[in-house]
Amino acid sequence: MEQIISFIRRSKYFFLFLVLQFIAFFLIVEKNYYHRNKFIHSIGNVTGFFAKKSNNWHDYFQLDIINKSLMDENAALKNDLLHYKNTVTLLDENTNYNYVPATVIINNYLLQNNYITIDKGTNDGIAKDMAVIGNKGIVGVVVAVSANYAQVMSVLHQDFRVNAALKKNGHFGVLRWSGDEYTEATLFDIPKLADVKQNDTIVTGGNTVIFPKNVPIGIVKNISLKPGDNYYDIKIVLSQDMSNLEYVYVVANKDKAEINTLLKTTP
Repeated sequence: MEQIISFIRRSKYFFLFLVLQFIAFFLIVEKNYYHRNKFIHSIGNVTGFFAKKSNNWHDYFQLDIINKSLMDENAALKNDLLHYKNTVTLLDENTNYNYVPATVIINNYLLQNNYITIDKGTNDGIAKDMAVIGNKGIVGVVVAVSANYAQVMSVLHQDFRVNAALKKNGHFGVLRWSGDEYTEATLFDIPKLADVKQNDTIVTGGNTVIFPKNVPIGIVKNISLKPGDNYYDIKIVLSQDMSNLEYVYVVANKDKAEINTLLKTTP
């Protein structure tokens, strides 16, 4: 404390100078119209600069909320589009599906059997055997549900199967993961009479009540045919980046229960 008092005493003339400078500056600004305007303008520029920086930081930290809002809006638009198609009788297989946006909480993709956890559950209408897709392609299928969360069997799971087809001609087979690269999967049972070429597009087929038809799956990387076989083994590069999942859509087939009941009663 004594050192502070001693410092003030030693610097009293300096502090007096600062006080006098402030008084002089105040009088100039207060009494002179030109200087007052220049001062106000300068203060406005400085205030605007820091306000802009503050808004930029605020906007940055709001990006996650904005992204979730956009996902909700996108899901609503998808549902409205399907409703519109149904209303004007422009019907296709996908008009009976409903989209629910969800955030990925846990995403495994380097194991032999990978699962994904999302932040939507029974309270949001999610149930087992619902499809899960991303912005670029298929992701997996719901296998377990709680009130607020759901577990998804990833396409990168050795038990995962989906009906997949060549987009250009409709020839279909079964897609599954071999447990190797998380960017690839294998399409089986495409007949050798099918016109398959590298870079052909693979989509979900129509022989499923889980996934909508024509959801992107991937692109043909290479084609192999063992001697004596009548079906290709086709390596696919997945459209959806499974290592970078943040937001997904859970897809519900509104007619699934009715279709399954009909299938059970068919002789």
